[in-house]
Amino acid sequence: MIKAVIDTNVIISGFFWGGPPKSIVAKMGVDYTAFASPEIIDEYAAIFQRYGKKTGLDTEPFFLHVLQQVVTVLAVPLAQQICEDPDDDMFIACAYACQADYVVTGDKKLLAAGSKAGINIVSPAVFLSMLK
Repeated sequence: MIKAVIDTNVIISGFFWGGPPKSIVAKMGVDYTAFASPEIIDEYAAIFQRYGKKTGLDTEPFFLHVLQQVVTVLAVPLAQQICEDPDDDMFIACAYACQADYVVTGDKKLLAAGSKAGINIVSPAVFLSMLK
């Protein structure tokens, strides 16, 4: 089974918009195994909460669905910053911890870090094409 770390932007887009992120969320736990560190789960929770306050939607069921689908791994912080945005390093650290096949993101800066990290960092559309 494919192992993947899914960036927050893909998770949020998957629940509240369409396109490849929606399919990626729907296939989570079925066509691939999603992994997240406690730090990533905290970010998911914060963004769901912020989006819920902004829109008036009850986002807790969406967040709980994610919690049921992801495998939690403890990730060791990176010895040195890899991503242009240091907050994105947690996705790389998680990928190392679970030996992920992919990190999936719509963030151009995180996508660019793949060659430095030695990890396959792909867009949602590319990842979805690999699941078919």
